[in-house]
Amino acid sequence: YTFTARAINNSGFGSANVTVQVTPKVQGKVTTVGPPQTGDLESYGVGQLPDGRLILGGGFDRATNTASVKVHAWDTAGSGWQSHSQLAKGKMHLTFLSVGSGGMLSSSGYQGSGANGGPRSEYFDGSQWTYLDSGPSNSAPGQSLTRLKDGWVMAAGDATAASWLFVPTSRSWMTGGQIPLSRFQSALVGLSDGRALIAGGGTGYFGTTGDKASFIWTPANAAWTRVADMNFSRLGASAVELEDGRVLVAGGSGDTWEIYVPAGDFWIPFSSGTPCSGTGTGALAGSQLVRLPNGNVAGPNRIFRPATNDTVALPASGGSYPFVVSGTKLAWLPEGILWDLVPEVTARSLTGV
Repeated sequence: YTFTARAINNSGFGSANVTVQVTPKVQGKVTTVGPPQTGDLESYGVGQLPDGRLILGGGFDRATNTASVKVHAWDTAGSGWQSHSQLAKGKMHLTFLSVGSGGMLSSSGYQGSGANGGPRSEYFDGSQWTYLDSGPSNSAPGQSLTRLKDGWVMAAGDATAASWLFVPTSRSWMTGGQIPLSRFQSALVGLSDGRALIAGGGTGYFGTTGDKASFIWTPANAAWTRVADMNFSRLGASAVELEDGRVLVAGGSGDTWEIYVPAGDFWIPFSSGTPCSGTGTGALAGSQLVRLPNGNVAGPNRIFRPATNDTVALPASGGSYPFVVSGTKLAWLPEGILWDLVPEVTARSLTGV
């Protein structure tokens, strides 16, 4: 907040305006919540059901050495993790997205040795998960999902140049057009004007390095067009559209972040204070940014404030934060609780964000 006051000298004559800027401090209580099952679970998916509940599902269960089919939902009433309908097939590195009408989509996901071919998606109709026999079929775990303005869902970034469109009303997939470059672990976001942006990522599979390339998808012709490159190469970044139509992209490139302005097709770079800090390209592959109800954006370790184009730190917890961990997942629950998951399940009740 900025305040302007008028200062008057001791003699009563002469005055000057003095501007004072006050930065609100993010406050909150940090609580560590145990995982929903015993054993070392990793590479799981995180999402939110249409009713706002947090779910955690799939992943690699080291206790059984298999891809898990288990899904758990967090009961905000105090009962903790509750078993939810299981996936039709076990998967690791999967993505969940609520698609309206009480449904949820799970896409991507590596199914384990000997089970890597074929489609990857499942649909939850409110009672059970059903395996879909069409749609994205590459086994790469880097695929992203995003909702489009018309309610459809786009999938892209699975180490190929393909993009896909999911139609919730028919529970079916169709091709969304070829991206000029193969994309792996890219940042994908739907825009409020109906278009979609994909930024960064690699052209190969594991071991690839990120680049600066960005592309816009236009629904009128279902085609991708290259736009201005980012200022930093990124692998595993996250993107979120701001309320004013700009796009925040962070992660996958050290302590850097940037803002894309679609109207002018240019990027504004920032070289410190990123919401997703890392130690090198891909250091936060798969991490998430989440837009809060007040328009601010939470990352694994900082809050971005669009009104002032700056970031403030999240509260620390015994020295274990901020997270600089691959794959940190964030979710904002209706009760005003910010969750982050990986490597442990942690809840942060925050105010002033």
